[in-house]
Amino acid sequence: MEIDNPIPLLTPEEEDALIHRRILSDDKALRKLIKKFYSYVFTLEYDNLPINPDGSKISLEEAREVMLAEIATFQLALQKSTLVYQAESRQVLEYEKEKQRIAKDQEVIREEISKLKIALEEEQLLRKRKIEYDQVAEKVNMLPTRAELQASIASIEEEIAAIRDENDHKARMMHARKVALDQIVSSVEALRILDKEPDSNSQPQDAPPIVNQDDGPQGDEQDDQEDDRKNRARERQEREREREREQEEDNEDQGSAPPKLNPSAKPFLPKGVLDRMQNSERGTPNSSRPHSAVTSPAPPRSEEGEEREEGEDIEMGEVSETIVENRANPSNGHHSHLDNELEEGEASDGGIAAVPN
Repeated sequence: MEIDNPIPLLTPEEEDALIHRRILSDDKALRKLIKKFYSYVFTLEYDNLPINPDGSKISLEEAREVMLAEIATFQLALQKSTLVYQAESRQVLEYEKEKQRIAKDQEVIREEISKLKIALEEEQLLRKRKIEYDQVAEKVNMLPTRAELQASIASIEEEIAAIRDENDHKARMMHARKVALDQIVSSVEALRILDKEPDSNSQPQDAPPIVNQDDGPQGDEQDDQEDDRKNRARERQEREREREREQEEDNEDQGSAPPKLNPSAKPFLPKGVLDRMQNSERGTPNSSRPHSAVTSPAPPRSEEGEEREEGEDIEMGEVSETIVENRANPSNGHHSHLDNELEEGEASDGGIAAVPN
């Protein structure tokens, strides 16, 4: 008997899917069911009932019941597989949910870890700063207090101010002494120049000029020497004026005025000058004295010593008015003697004050 409806052939994709399902599932029950089905069909087709193990033949009802029992068993297996599949599907869903939850928890934990890491760094920095603060506090505690520091600073500032005042005072004193010394030196130089110049104005205008007969050939030489001395005197005076201008400029820059002479000082006259003035007031004629200042002898050393001893007690600026008048009035006979006494740097304070600055 031929089969009218043959079983259709499967495509390669269906065969692959079938093979995949068979690999994944247990096909023992299915093979057993197929075997029973073939046996039942063979019995119906050829009336060739199978024989039981005891030798009796199986009836068609029995074969159908066996077939139905086998189908029920296979259905039960399928239901069991369906239940297992559903349970596994639920487990897969729960697993996915648990996976998502774990991922969320992981993100939350990562954020917490990052926050905790930042907090840890801040705490470490704070701890480091606290340690540094403790070290600085120890050093600060070793230092003196603010009141002690302020007191020491105030004392140091007072010392600095005192030192500055002392330096300024010393600088002013040194400048004043320098100016006074320069004035003394310039006055001494001027006195020397005036003493060495010929006393041409000491003779009266009506009297004829006195000519030394013994100095005939040497008159020209003396005139030349006098001219040289005059030229040197002019040069010294110019240098003194320049020096005085520089001193005035220095005084203006430093704001310190040069030392002034004492206006209340008493006039000073050497002993020899007083004697000569007394003799002149008593009526001693000028003509009895020698007219030449160059040939007059120098005063003795004892008289110079007396003049120096008397001049030591006189302060700077004690001007002798008589000497100033004698300088202004060259007609006095003792002018040449006074010039000789003030020669060679032996200048009195009155002579220094008599020279204009």
